[in-house]
Amino acid sequence: MIYKYLSQSLLMRTFLLVLSLPILMASCASDETSDQDGVATDTLPAMRWPDVDSLPPLTSIQDSAFQALNTLQVGTDEKNRLYSTFGNINHSCYPPDTVVMIPQIELLEAMNAFVQLHCTLMSEDERNQLTSASVLAQEYYTVSLCLNETKPSTFEKGIPRSGKWVLTNVLGRRDVTLVW
Repeated sequence: MIYKYLSQSLLMRTFLLVLSLPILMASCASDETSDQDGVATDTLPAMRWPDVDSLPPLTSIQDSAFQALNTLQVGTDEKNRLYSTFGNINHSCYPPDTVVMIPQIELLEAMNAFVQLHCTLMSEDERNQLTSASVLAQEYYTVSLCLNETKPSTFEKGIPRSGKWVLTNVLGRRDVTLVW
């Protein structure tokens, strides 16, 4: 009798194991799918950055603008006041409070004010040269504003120079963040 009971119990366990094994395997499977080339890809939408090789080459003025931004980035009095990231990524302050488009001249005024506040170890001539060069990459800039203000800004005196400014997708290559 005990032998018959053990045999049935073992048979039942084996049956349940065989039945549940495909279910367990399916639940542990990756959510990857294959693209047309047979390469595994994630099913979640991925950030797509443009292939830098497919972008037009930088002009000497555009290259000088990026070099000026790089110099300003390492020349701030405090780290992380001005920095660049890959273009079109979600930043810590996203979604922004407001998105505006500004011309070079307006960005130049803001950059001059910014470096006067945050690059005090540079000479005034060096700051002026760098800011003048840094804004020449494009004619217009898209600026995502994260103002961190409790009441809405009116913009009566222009864009508030506070919070974070993210110059998005500059020349399709990078985002530039100013932390006022």
